[in-house]
Amino acid sequence: MKYIFVENGNINGAGECKCLSESVINVQVSDEIYEDFNKTPYKYICSGEQIIESPDFELLKQKAEAEVRKEELMV
Repeated sequence: MKYIFVENGNINGAGECKCLSESVINVQVSDEIYEDFNKTPYKYICSGEQIIESPDFELLKQKAEAEVRKEELMV
């Protein structure tokens, strides 16, 4: 079983075991979503008690790539 941890409506991690903190909701996800989340965590958001792909993912991806390029230019 794979889980994404949600606290106060925000995703704060993932794991193969449930988080035992009372303030954390353990949302069971497929292996594919779990692996993808570990590669690109900003791709997913919590909607209710479901983990879904963020509608702003492409914009966030472009911003992240721009930050990487900016940091490379500063070196």
